[in-house]
Amino acid sequence: MKKFLIISTRDSFLIKGLSVKLEQNGFTTDFVSSTDEYADDHLEDAEYYIYYMDSDIKDSVGFLNHLADVVKKSGKMVILIGRKEERDFIQEYLPEEFVMGFYERPLDMDVFVRDMLAETSGDRNEGEKKVVLVVDDDTEYRQLIRGWLKADYHVALANSGVQAITWLAKNTCDLILLDYAMPVADGSKILQMLRGDEVTKDIPVIFLTGKNDKNTVMQVIDLKPTDYLLKTIGKAELLKKLSDFFASREEA
Repeated sequence: MKKFLIISTRDSFLIKGLSVKLEQNGFTTDFVSSTDEYADDHLEDAEYYIYYMDSDIKDSVGFLNHLADVVKKSGKMVILIGRKEERDFIQEYLPEEFVMGFYERPLDMDVFVRDMLAETSGDRNEGEKKVVLVVDDDTEYRQLIRGWLKADYHVALANSGVQAITWLAKNTCDLILLDYAMPVADGSKILQMLRGDEVTKDIPVIFLTGKNDKNTVMQVIDLKPTDYLLKTIGKAELLKKLSDFFASREEA
């Protein structure tokens, strides 16, 4: 069964309770303090990280920078537990594509353990999953789409075109879901950048748009993306669209 490393500033009663709950359900757990200068052995040994954030999170900047380097190199995922303001702070250091989920305190441990069992069930060979990059400046929407897709796909996240291009310089994907309307560089500019690069020019791009008026639709179609989807699309329809898309590419 999977091993979780629980990270926090101190090993509190609540963290001990979470550890017991996880181990009762077959997981292995370990704990490391975010103030520990010798945390590397713990970080290397675990398969997932649970970061239990608290009011002292701002005292752990050094550890956060190190954790960010570790996840970038290893590809391991982090689950965040805490307040929204703590999540906002930590994500200044921790790349969002490596955050598997966020749970607000007070934590419902039964729900958390149930989700971890689902996340690590391994029903599908991880190596066979397609990689989908979701590019959108709306944090809540990115997390929503990730939640819908993560059981069937590897999902990477970017909050801007610049972040997407930076990610693609070191990684690859099978499909990009690209928000059409973003500040600074909108979807059309990002698509031009992607098509102008030899490495990314052939990656399929499906636009996500919140508008379905004739003018917006025509502007999107004129750019000749692989397809476009309205942001009002539901989970079942989105999954079917992607399934049909990948199936058609395999048949071609």
